Amino acid sequence: MAEPRPAPAVARAALLVFPPLLAAGLWWQAQHHDAGLVAFEGARTEAQDPLVARLPETLAGLPKAGVPRHYRRDNLYEYVNGHAEYYLSAGFEGLLVVEYGADSQGQPLLVANLWDMGRPLHALGVLMDEAGPQAAARVADPPVLETAKGLSFAHGARYVQLTRFAEGVDLNAATSGLRPALGKGEGGGLAEIAFPDFGAALATRFVKEGYRGYDALANVVERRFARDGGELTAFVVEAAPAKVAEVQRALLAFLATEGIPHRPVTAGAVTLHHVEDRYEGEWFFAAGGGRLVGAFAPPDDALAQAVAAHLQAEVKP
Repeated sequence: MAEPRPAPAVARAALLVFPPLLAAGLWWQAQHHDAGLVAFEGARTEAQDPLVARLPETLAGLPKAGVPRHYRRDNLYEYVNGHAEYYLSAGFEGLLVVEYGADSQGQPLLVANLWDMGRPLHALGVLMDEAGPQAAARVADPPVLETAKGLSFAHGARYVQLTRFAEGVDLNAATSGLRPALGKGEGGGLAEIAFPDFGAALATRFVKEGYRGYDALANVVERRFARDGGELTAFVVEAAPAKVAEVQRALLAFLATEGIPHRPVTAGAVTLHHVEDRYEGEWFFAAGGGRLVGAFAPPDDALAQAVAAHLQAEVKP
């Protein structure tokens, strides 16, 4: 076997000189580093999100810690990996994560997740979906749900989660301190959910899932109306247009699978589906844009026209 030849003197010299030069270059770069060039994926400026400027500097007696983080549709998975698709399908438009206080390890004592769900009913639907079996509802419209470590509520189009990581953090005070920053929250109550012109409203309620035994109908707002000397019960499912279309497909598939008679009824540019269920009686539904509307009565001309007018107004740009 041939003896290995020694490396040339020039190569040996380069190997000796290169590590110190590399170290010096890294040191120089560190001394001239511009922290402003680093942009965390989850952060946005106040100009991009006006809510940031309105956030209180202290909440429940705790100072704001760090910079609020903003998540969008393209990076939400970084914060809720495995659950992002749920929020995206429910109308998600953005999320601000704000931390207050810190323990000895630098971990926050209170975290506020401020979800922008686009529409008030989207926020209310997520609120009811996310409520665990241990959540207790306060008497409010919209409701405030409490667990051992958290509190959540809908405020206009915002779904708000407050989570404490230390005993003694006052969630009630945190809620009171945060609400002014969120604005007036118009449209957050069930009473303000829009229905077709069916008459005088008598009562409104929210059904989280399995409305009248139909698994496809979840997050339903039901309202009773005084009409023609009697009562009419109607319902609305409001969500992102893609979600509403999905609900309608699932509902039609269920009717077909169960052999429940139904037929289309045309009202202007809107197609209503007239259902004859031996348990629920005659009822109908129609979808357009971000709403699916139904009523438990045969779709006479007056009802059909009221639904058509409502949905056509809803889908206008």
